[in-house]
Order: sequence, then C-alpha cells, then structure tokens
Amino acid sequence: MVAGASVLYGIIPLLVKKVLLRGMAVSCVMTYRFLLMAVLTAVVSVGGRKSMRINVRQGLELGMAGTFGIGMTNFLLGCAYLHIEMWMATVCHFIYPIIVMFNMYLFYHQKMNANEKKGAVLTAAGFTVLLLFSKNASVSGVIFAVLSGVAYGFYMICMEKASFINLEKTVIICYLSLACAICFFIQSLLTKNMSGLTDAVGTCLLAGSAAMSVMAMLLLTRGVEILGASRASYLNLLEPVSNICADFVFYKMLPTALQFVGCSFILGAVFVVSLPEKRYLS
Repeated sequence: MVAGASVLYGIIPLLVKKVLLRGMAVSCVMTYRFLLMAVLTAVVSVGGRKSMRINVRQGLELGMAGTFGIGMTNFLLGCAYLHIEMWMATVCHFIYPIIVMFNMYLFYHQKMNANEKKGAVLTAAGFTVLLLFSKNASVSGVIFAVLSGVAYGFYMICMEKASFINLEKTVIICYLSLACAICFFIQSLLTKNMSGLTDAVGTCLLAGSAAMSVMAMLLLTRGVEILGASRASYLNLLEPVSNICADFVFYKMLPTALQFVGCSFILGAVFVVSLPEKRYLS
C-alpha cells in the first residue's frame, strides 16, 4: 500500500506540472484540484453512509491543517516545479521528516537519538552540495521545495496531535481539501488569477491528479496503520525514484553528478532517521 502511494505521489507532480505549463496559475490549479478532491471524498463518504459531522474544534484544526499544512505544501511545490526539475523538488521536499524531528524536539521535548543527529548532518551536507556546488540548481526553486517540506512537517504533526484523527479517513480528506479549495479560491480572486476550465486536456489532467491524490492519501494512511511509520518510511523513498523516472521519460532530464550526490545525502538522511537506533548501531 505504501509503495503504491509512493508511486502515485511520484506521478502526480507530472500531471500538475503539465497543467502549470499550459498557462494556468498555481493558485488556480490548486483551487480546482482540491475542490475535485473534496467533491470526490464527499461522494465516497456519503455513499458509504459515514458521518460528516464535526465539532467546532475539529473544524478549526482541519482548517489549519488543510490551509497551512497540505494546502501550502502543494502550493509551494507547484512554485518549485516552475524553477527546478520535479525530482529535485521532491527530494528537497523530503526534508519534512527532519523538520518533524526538530519540531518534536523543540516543542514537545522529544529527545533526538544518534540516528536523528546523523540524519541532520547528512541533510545539511546534501543542501550544501545542491546550493553551493550544483550550478544548475535554482536557489529559489530549492527554497520553495524546502519550505514545502516545512509545511508538510506541520501537517504531519497535526495528523498526530489533532482532535480529528479519529474521524473517517475520507471525511478528513474531504474537509482538508475543502479548506484548501476555499483558501486558494480567495487567493486566486485577490490576485486576479482565477480562470475557467476551458481547456479539456487541462481539466482531464486536474481530475486525474485529484483522483490519484485521494487514492495515494488513503493508501498511505492505511499502510502506516499496518506497517508502522518506521517501516513505511523505507517504502516511501520510492516517491523520488518514481519522480526521477517520470522526469526522464517525459522531459529527458537526469541529475548531474553533483545533484545526484546532494540528493543522495538527503535521501540517506531520511533512511538513517527511519532506522531503529539499536538495529542501525548493530
């Protein structure tokens, strides 16, 4: 399940980037994508006779997790795709486990073990190579991708600590998507970037990305429940791998030697952090 979700997450950026390259603004793309996700999950929830009721606290937390978590993650990734290759944006986005680790240490006083400290060093080394020694890497693109990881780290903490975690998964996705759609719709109106779905190809790409996003979120959530977060994180490394393959197949782009080294450090950091400490030391 986690492997399937990772492959889907690796393909989704390809569809989103194709829509962006057809001239639609990032905020407009996100408005339609999340609106379609909200409608799809609402239909599934109502059809499955699942309760859509939430209290005020759950509504506020869902709004925050949707807007500042998953919504901001996708918006910043969309901006990153316009500056750097998809695979590099995805790899830089994978800083989020390190962000979660530091946030849990700072705000919840959860101590870092030896593997987590080594992961932080590898992450710093990876970004140093990408930013200082890789001439083809756009600094602004890397920053957008890293900030998307920060936003996703906030979303992950919300999914662990918030009061809505016991709701049905499709109901959670529905309200998260609805909050994102409303936020991006307002942004599109204020920036005058809102446009209609007059492009049939773009509409199909958006619908496909929305359906795949829902499937990926459901598969990943269920996979983590079965495997646990640590084992699931190994399989989640398939996401940047599938992203690199998609970039090569559709855009004929491959990482340079230095880009490969920098990204290897970052992925290595995620791998090391996900290992149980005793097993790693042995």
